[in-house]
Amino acid sequence: AAPDVILHHLLGSEYTHSQANEIRKLLHSTTGKHLVLGNREIVHDRGFLRIAPAISSAFRFEIFEIPATVQGIQMEYDHVPDVFPRGEKEKIWIDLSKVSFPIVVRNWSDGDRMQPMGMSGHQKVSDILTHARIPADQKALVPIVEMNGEIIWVAGLKVSGSIKAEETGAPCLVMELINSSLG
Repeated sequence: AAPDVILHHLLGSEYTHSQANEIRKLLHSTTGKHLVLGNREIVHDRGFLRIAPAISSAFRFEIFEIPATVQGIQMEYDHVPDVFPRGEKEKIWIDLSKVSFPIVVRNWSDGDRMQPMGMSGHQKVSDILTHARIPADQKALVPIVEMNGEIIWVAGLKVSGSIKAEETGAPCLVMELINSSLG
């Protein structure tokens, strides 16, 4: 009876007994499973249920010219700095010879993979998001940047070594995650 009181308090009287049973099942499911009830989404996230307004998180933008700002990513032309800031994850410098349009900014999809800088193999984007402890209901909000069908940046988390600008003072494309809540 106590869970029903909590559900009634959180969701109001707009849920049925069968929906309450689905919510109970959700608690014993795998992380990332979710249920949408009206205007709310309930997500199982590492042993907890998170209840939030149901929002559409799908996005896809194609950038054909610079400067541009989209989905919290500012893009502009600049020059490679003399010294790269240590541990910088919210700003990347891209070799201009490797820039290809359109630049796509989108949310992640199942099966997405990238080759992070310093790794010889590929890594699943879902694993990158999980290791960064991004809550399951927030993963789809993390911008993914790709060029020529290759993921070059999981914004604020991992960058591909294939696009890195290295020559000090050379022109480059700078992408910066602005207003980020990523750690």
